Amino acid sequence: MFWLFMVLGGLILCLYATILAGRERPFGQFIYILPVALLLLSSMYLVAAFERPFSGSNAIGPTAMEASLESIIGFIPDPRADRPCP
Repeated sequence: MFWLFMVLGGLILCLYATILAGRERPFGQFIYILPVALLLLSSMYLVAAFERPFSGSNAIGPTAMEASLESIIGFIPDPRADRPCP
């Protein structure tokens, strides 16, 4: 559902920018709409890349989680920590 809204919203936004360009020459309209289209495409790419953080070129490795797990397993609590406050 999110992708549907994102794609349709992008098309509506590009159409709206085209209407706002008025009776400019085609090159002028292209220059007017290009930043809008690039922003939409880059937003869609980022959403797609962040949707799957453990695969692809931006994959997150398990090294930080493994280090945290070793730290938790190796933790020995202080026996004095269970005493009530004086």
